[in-house]
Amino acid sequence: MPKIEKRNGKLKNCLGGVDYEDHKYMKNMNAQQRGRVNKVFGGSARYNETIVNNATKLADGMGIPPDPDKFMSLVEIVAAKTKQDPGFQWTDASLSKFQNDLTKDLGRVRHIANANNVNFSDEWKALYHYRKHGEEFMSQCTPKFYLKDVPSNIMRKRAGVKSGNSENNFIGESIALYWV
Repeated sequence: MPKIEKRNGKLKNCLGGVDYEDHKYMKNMNAQQRGRVNKVFGGSARYNETIVNNATKLADGMGIPPDPDKFMSLVEIVAAKTKQDPGFQWTDASLSKFQNDLTKDLGRVRHIANANNVNFSDEWKALYHYRKHGEEFMSQCTPKFYLKDVPSNIMRKRAGVKSGNSENNFIGESIALYWV
């Protein structure tokens, strides 16, 4: 079972003083979800309580059921927005507009999935991965291009590059992605 870092109470603090096991969106995590916690809250959100609080407001406003994956994706989305636009003011009005934008983008993601028989393991993760590339990226392509056209036109090809250490032990193999 993945270990969740509780160093100096930072996780509890960023969750508004609530232990992750008692947080309404984080209860009953499976091993895969537990494995995301340190990356999402420590990495993406940097244990920033404001980021997590805004993600909680979004989850509440969007009527998201208690689901650790969806909530952590929202935390990543808010963290990405904060990183892209450090001066963004998280007022009630801007949060409402951001929520509307997310709802529209999520609708696009769902439409792409339905229209193209694409199954995302989690549509919220798909939404995050589309949005995380920033405003510039989003202005250059549509969700359909990023979520449907790109994956369907990329094939994995072995690059043939293997890595080893000084004892010549195999460490890994590089995979190159090529546009076809």
